[in-house]
Amino acid sequence: MREIAIIALILLLLPGATSGQTLDIYAKMGYNIGGTMPLSIPASVRGVNKYYVPASFVVGAEAERHINEKWGVGAGLHFETKDMKMEARVKDYSMTITQGGESLSGRFTGNVLTDCKLMMFTIPLSGIYHATERIALRAGGHLSMLSKRSFAGDASDGYLRKGNPTGAKVIIGNDENSKGSYDFSDELRKIHAGVQAGVECKLYEKLSAYSTISWTLTPIFPKSFKTIEQRLYPIYLSIGLSYQIK
Repeated sequence: MREIAIIALILLLLPGATSGQTLDIYAKMGYNIGGTMPLSIPASVRGVNKYYVPASFVVGAEAERHINEKWGVGAGLHFETKDMKMEARVKDYSMTITQGGESLSGRFTGNVLTDCKLMMFTIPLSGIYHATERIALRAGGHLSMLSKRSFAGDASDGYLRKGNPTGAKVIIGNDENSKGSYDFSDELRKIHAGVQAGVECKLYEKLSAYSTISWTLTPIFPKSFKTIEQRLYPIYLSIGLSYQIK
């Protein structure tokens, strides 16, 4: 899919690739709101204590090749971050943590604070329908190549049963000496692929506002990673401005 996306982007931007069809180029800047989450809340997650909204952003350029008055195809290159920080209350949650220099694996009950930071280059590909002179609808897919990735946090205010739910009980406290920490950054995938859809509204002659929801279909951890049982997917809403430069 990575090769297909790059080839499609090159063909879209080639001068004269489609004779008689106009090419518009836009600069885009926006803000990403969302999180990396399971599609359904597992029974082991009993509730969300806190959700922090970090400063996630997207900047880039996109091009649209007009097929006719109503339809076009688009591609681009974005640099973006998709960050999330959340504290949840869990029970009998599969976990591997480090406490006092010792690695512990088993079932944890207590509070889990997760800080997920994803920085990437994204190629969006979309079909575009111009519903009116001011409103355009977009739908398609995206491919992201991560330049930096982090998935780390700590466990506190509870206990861990070693190995299984009836294993030896280890108290996990709240202070630096008794709470546990984890870092699964090296296990994260480097390539993400997904779908997206959005709407763009022209505010002035060259300035538009846009809103796009993106859903990464590839889970952030490969199947071989068993520590976290549920599959996690980045799902984000991007809102921002688009300026036509050509």
